[in-house]
Amino acid sequence: MKRIAFVLLIVAALTASASAYSFVFEVPSTIYKGEDIYIEGSSNLPAGTTMQLALYQQKGTIKELERNSLTIQDGGYWSTYFETSDLSAGTYKIGVPTEYSGDLGSSSTNNQMFEIVDRSSEIVITSSSEQQYNGYLKISGKCATRGSAGVQLLVEGPYGIVYPKQWISTDSSGYFSESVPIETEGTFEASFYDNNGLIAMVTFEVTPGVMTPQPTTSSNTSSTGTGSIMQAQAFSSFSSPAYFTVETEPGILEIYTSAGKNWVVCYVGEDLAEFTVDQHNDNSAEKVTIPVEGGKVYVKVYPADESESGYVTLYADGASSIKVSSDAEEIFSNLENEKNPQSGPEMWIALISACIAFAVAGFAIKRQ
Repeated sequence: MKRIAFVLLIVAALTASASAYSFVFEVPSTIYKGEDIYIEGSSNLPAGTTMQLALYQQKGTIKELERNSLTIQDGGYWSTYFETSDLSAGTYKIGVPTEYSGDLGSSSTNNQMFEIVDRSSEIVITSSSEQQYNGYLKISGKCATRGSAGVQLLVEGPYGIVYPKQWISTDSSGYFSESVPIETEGTFEASFYDNNGLIAMVTFEVTPGVMTPQPTTSSNTSSTGTGSIMQAQAFSSFSSPAYFTVETEPGILEIYTSAGKNWVVCYVGEDLAEFTVDQHNDNSAEKVTIPVEGGKVYVKVYPADESESGYVTLYADGASSIKVSSDAEEIFSNLENEKNPQSGPEMWIALISACIAFAVAGFAIKRQ
């Protein structure tokens, strides 16, 4: 399932009265069918508080469709998401269920309305939806609304992203054709985009067949440039995470991992605030979308299971470069030291000094 993360405006939590809390979020007014609604918000509820958001359909009577849990983090940050691939076009809202809204003040967001727009008819696929494995997946068709302006293509396979999102050419009538290198048979999902967002998602089934030899390429450990997906790869374990530095461009930065393991992503943004993302409990890719001003974002990736280890690839859309970086490791280490300033030998020195001072003071009092 393709996840297009929407970064929603995080409004600073207002000062609540003694009897009410603030809970603030925002949802885009238009969402294209197939995109996941990734919601981030802020609250002054105590860190660790778990509550729910609900998805409702506004069609005649209001109908609740789904609920997702969220947990307030240190600093008031929280996030959750809803899938839309099985929803029809129409009016919906995301809101706080009544059993939670009673504790929230008047400055809180209780409901946000939005429209789901189905654009799938804009893409017509002419290549077969079932293909025999020969090392490539053939994706051909027509985008009725693009003409020669090109279309973006992203392909995900059984083990994650096999073709990072990038522009492919179309002729004057909107026709396109791309041969995507693949390494196994299975189910593949092709997602098409333009500047407005997701157009359509199409599923292909690749059955066992004859392999056509392909040239091998080494994995990138760093990548630079603009206008395309950047990627870098490093070995990661629970005790020895992979660290990356991402140079950003002003706008929206999307970073996401390769699939295959339950990865946990920690990132430090340009404001040097640290966030942790672990949306999946399976082997799906983790994805983060954040607004950036053109500075550096530091990323740490490690497996949730202490017994797991392996290579992780980090992809970045909206970056000018990405690299495996010791600078990122130092940033996270410094933040950890700030959280635990008395850890290590300094704590014992301070404790011994306090005991000595207390004993001297007691002795001086007895002498008086």
